[in-house]
Amino acid sequence: MILFNRLFFRVLCIPFAAVGYYLEGLISNRYTPPTAPVMEQREERLLADINSIPDEKKHSPLEVNLSPSLSV
Repeated sequence: MILFNRLFFRVLCIPFAAVGYYLEGLISNRYTPPTAPVMEQREERLLADINSIPDEKKHSPLEVNLSPSLSV
């Protein structure tokens, strides 16, 4: 019975997989637009972040309730 199931699933699944793969190739758009290199994207993001930083310093939550023994 197990051998029959293994053979049956192979015979059934492989044609469906082949047809689905072929249809996906026909329907999908394989063109991927080029993107800027990662380093350029990082530099642009850092420049945008620097320009948007306000003048006042933001305090971290750890600085708010700092114990006097830890403030040294």
